[in-house]
Amino acid sequence: MTILAHLTDREKRREVPHRSDVSTSDSYVFPGISEATAEFPLQSDYGAREKTRAALLTLGERAGDKLAVNTLWQENSDAIEGEMHRHLHTSSDSSLLARILSGLVSQSRFFCDEVDDPEAWVARCANLEARRVAMNWRPDRI
Repeated sequence: MTILAHLTDREKRREVPHRSDVSTSDSYVFPGISEATAEFPLQSDYGAREKTRAALLTLGERAGDKLAVNTLWQENSDAIEGEMHRHLHTSSDSSLLARILSGLVSQSRFFCDEVDDPEAWVARCANLEARRVAMNWRPDRI
């Protein structure tokens, strides 16, 4: 006898949400949260998220796709520039930006659509790439 044997099928589904229910339905409500107070995720711009997702998946297959790189930059420029400013104390240096974007493109093959949030993945990867560039960067070599 399993732990959930005493529950009806409906109670089992309510108590143990399936991954498919959570990831595909925007209206899924977790137990203990009323439908009136349930809200969508904090990021309200789903268009930017989907463009970022498509760009990352395209770059994972074809790293040289200039349209995908441009889309990745346009939709995530605030996050990328923020990391550049934090670690490199610059936001507009094109050679450093090119290095960071190159790193993002090369890491895009590790983006997992089923697990990763595209915008969070880009922010995390931009942080790592900016830190890597900062460790190897010498102003006299530019």
